[in-house]
Formats: sequence, structure tokens, C-alpha cells
Amino acid sequence: MKTHSSKHFGEPEESVNKKKLRSLLQAADEFLFRNPQYTNFHIDILSINLHPQEESQYFFIEDVYL
Repeated sequence: MKTHSSKHFGEPEESVNKKKLRSLLQAADEFLFRNPQYTNFHIDILSINLHPQEESQYFFIEDVYL
């Protein structure tokens, strides 16, 4: 999940780059190694824009892969 309160740095989902995805994959691999009862996983991104005086905007990206 990534949240921004302004568009100064772009959309929140743009902050989830390949480096962050690789880190998530490494964490998932370690989790699966330590918890063999789980056999698979997937990565989703939830982007939230919080703007004063406006309704929050949500953007969901399901099953992200490198």
C-alpha cells in the first residue's frame, strides 16, 4: 500500500518500482521458506490519494509481477 497527500511526487503507485518489488519478492521467498504450509503468493498494490477537501481516490493493481 502506498499513500500520497499531494501529487507533487506523482501518483503513489509510481513509487512502487522494480527495487521495491524485488524486496517484496525476497521477503515473500523468506516467508515461504519459513512457513512451508503456504505454497504460493501474489503481490497487489493499493494506491491511495488523500486530498484535502476532496474524496479519497483508490487504485488497486492485482497480481503484480516483475
